[in-house]
Amino acid sequence: MHFWTSLLVWMALGVGFVSVVDGYGRVGHWMTGWLAQQCLTSEAIEYVRYLLPHHNGNLAKAALWADEIKHGHTYDWADRLHYINPPVPCTPIPANSCTQCVVGGIYNYTSRLLSPEYTREEKEEALKFLIHFIGDVHQPLHASGRNAGGTEVKVVFDGRVTSLHEVWDYMLFEKRIRKDFSSSVNTYATHLLTELATTWSPSLPSWARCSLPKTLLLHSSIPSSIPVCPEDWATHSALTACEVVWPPYDQHKDNSKWDLGREYYDNVIDEAELGVLQAGVRIAWIINAIVREVGEDQAGVGREVTAEEVVSWWSGAWSWVRSLVDQSDETDVEVTKIYSAKWR
Repeated sequence: MHFWTSLLVWMALGVGFVSVVDGYGRVGHWMTGWLAQQCLTSEAIEYVRYLLPHHNGNLAKAALWADEIKHGHTYDWADRLHYINPPVPCTPIPANSCTQCVVGGIYNYTSRLLSPEYTREEKEEALKFLIHFIGDVHQPLHASGRNAGGTEVKVVFDGRVTSLHEVWDYMLFEKRIRKDFSSSVNTYATHLLTELATTWSPSLPSWARCSLPKTLLLHSSIPSSIPVCPEDWATHSALTACEVVWPPYDQHKDNSKWDLGREYYDNVIDEAELGVLQAGVRIAWIINAIVREVGEDQAGVGREVTAEEVVSWWSGAWSWVRSLVDQSDETDVEVTKIYSAKWR
């Protein structure tokens, strides 16, 4: 079913703009899941509801799960799957570079969702890991091995001592919401939809393409119709870390009065938002493609939706979505309450 129709169905059911009060805090992951939700076909919506009963089919909430489970030890083995340390800094991530990293994790859980050998419960876990790891790989410091992805680097952001990693995990987004959207998450979400329909619409087809050859062994079970290429995404993040994230720090690291909440924020917020937009759209495309691939026995199959259709769809949909948001009576979360947010 066409994206436009799927969004109409989704919003008519009253869950297009999910409540952000319950557990919201990891801004980047929540937003990627929310954006992905808006791009699902009607068949994919049913598939997600089937796999995520504990989240009522809500990708935004499910996207937070892989961080929430870190409080125990059951999933300690998954910690290494949230990031990749490039073999050679500031260079493209080679195929077959690792399996126990975010790149291998994305391939593994995509493969599980395509396989009939796994139970519904196992596929539920696979989907929750997959949508989270796609968010992770679009955060530049999850593809930078320097100083443990910036977690060891202390900086000041708007007068608060924190780590460079935390700045990119959530503090940039929190400031953006406070500064430009009156602390309204819904208004910010609508803005991102608008950006997809306008600023980024010419780029959408390229976001669905994979440029690197598929040589990782896990590829053997992933059809070419599935637009999954985490080496590409990790390469972009690694280069962004080297070209955008780190140079200003290297220039000012000896200045104790340097505050990243000023000029640094202004210079990098667009790049941070781009990662959220790309992650959200790619999550949706992959889920839609998986649903088409696995057949009616597993999901109920809709036809494949191309990247070109997405461009056309966004152009007509965003103004209607905005009017719905204006009518929404949901309560927004005060951004000052969500400082515990982390991507990693």
